[in-house]
Amino acid sequence: EAGAVAWSSSKPSVVKVNKKTGRILGLKRGTATITATTLASTPAGKAITAKIKVTVVAKKVKATAVSAAVPKTLGVGASKKLSAKVRPAKATGAQVRFSSSNSAVLRVDGAGLITGVSAGKAKVTIKAGGKTKSYTVTVG
Repeated sequence: EAGAVAWSSSKPSVVKVNKKTGRILGLKRGTATITATTLASTPAGKAITAKIKVTVVAKKVKATAVSAAVPKTLGVGASKKLSAKVRPAKATGAQVRFSSSNSAVLRVDGAGLITGVSAGKAKVTIKAGGKTKSYTVTVG
């Protein structure tokens, strides 16, 4: 029939294609070639074929929460490595950042190592994927 097209995917496990409509659905990360072939011949008696390469990328997953096991107290000169947890675990693009509200009392480095500097209170703030959580630590 005139205008009819057959659709196919080189890797149906990566990209599924509706054989009648040509609508595609990415199933997992990877690359596949989608082919469209006319079912009716041209006046020259040949079918026309077009191909396009499709790459399926990971779906962006937003962070819903960030947390860490932060001690309520820490001695002067003592250190503790914080391990931030981003939820869900498969959140994408959630770079973790640590900060201290008062580095004269409590220092924190980019890797999450907190160190008590002098007696007092300070907040440790953890940011990841647009989410923020703060904890108060008493140093003394």
